[in-house]
Amino acid sequence: MSLSEKDIEYVAKLARISIDQNDLNDFADDLSVCLDYFALINEIDTSNVNPTAQSNNLNNVMREDEVKDNIIANKGSIQQI
Repeated sequence: MSLSEKDIEYVAKLARISIDQNDLNDFADDLSVCLDYFALINEIDTSNVNPTAQSNNLNNVMREDEVKDNIIANKGSIQQI
C-alpha cells in the first residue's frame, strides 16, 4: 500500500505528533510496510479458530461480601462502633 505525504500528515495530526517534512517519505515507507503486513495477516483463514479474550484460562477470584465492625480514629484514640 502506497501512502502519500498528505496521508502521513493526516495520520500525524490524528496521533498529535509532529513529523519533520524531511522525514515524511521515510514514515510513508515504514507505515506502508506495516499496512502491507497487516493485509497479509488479514488473509489468514481463522474460521476454525475459537475467539479468545485470554489464552491462559485465568479465573477471577471472588469472595462473598461480609459486613465487619468499623474502627474509627478519634483524637488519637481508636473507638470501635
